[in-house]
Amino acid sequence: MMTAAPTVKTGNYARRVLSIALNRAIKRGEMYRNPAALTDNRRTVKHEAQFLTLPQAKHLLAKVSNDPLEALHRVALAFGLRKGEALGLRWINVGLDTARLTVRQQIQRSRVTKGPIAKETKNHQVRTVDMPVFAVAALRRHRTRQREARLLAGSRWQDTGYIFTSTIGTPIDASNLSGKFHTMLTDAELPRLRWHELRHSAASLVLGQGASMQEVQAMMGHSQISVTMDYYAHLMPGALRGVADRMDAAFATGTE
Repeated sequence: MMTAAPTVKTGNYARRVLSIALNRAIKRGEMYRNPAALTDNRRTVKHEAQFLTLPQAKHLLAKVSNDPLEALHRVALAFGLRKGEALGLRWINVGLDTARLTVRQQIQRSRVTKGPIAKETKNHQVRTVDMPVFAVAALRRHRTRQREARLLAGSRWQDTGYIFTSTIGTPIDASNLSGKFHTMLTDAELPRLRWHELRHSAASLVLGQGASMQEVQAMMGHSQISVTMDYYAHLMPGALRGVADRMDAAFATGTE
């Protein structure tokens, strides 16, 4: 049976554990040198994030307007949620009247059961965001659709409280979502993107509308502003022009 190749992170971790074990053997006099020390960590090739432009994002949302998971993709673009965070949203975390949404957990695939389970968010953060009108409207429509699905499912319905569910109320498996997303992109004649790049697209779109890096950091749930800057600083139009203008102003007096 074929097995998947280890990731760079897994390979480097295995090298580190092996090196520690070999160093202990050296201390016990069982070895004279550590062969693992002659090897180097593999370098991670950073994936260059792709983004939907505003016209592309509008086109995608228009194409999925009648899809059962329309609201999921609108919410993803509105707040830049990670896939697991979006799937982990529960109705008790959403105030449709107050237009506020709280991210408290994420859904991940269990290595044991191979099914979806709830876990803490990536940075163990609970964050609350204000919802734009289009996201509130989409969630209201989705709530109506879910109530209809519940009636159709009858006794098979499982009342889990999640916003985005299967046809019987159970959490959605993240791996199934990716395939459906790629089909949506193909049908909309848009470039093939990873689902996670809806998150990057959200950051790109709000920066294009004049949001600050601090606002984007809060929206994305980054633990440090440096993470936000590393991903998105190059998307701030005119940022370096502003620096140049300030330097001109500082040195303007007494120059020819």
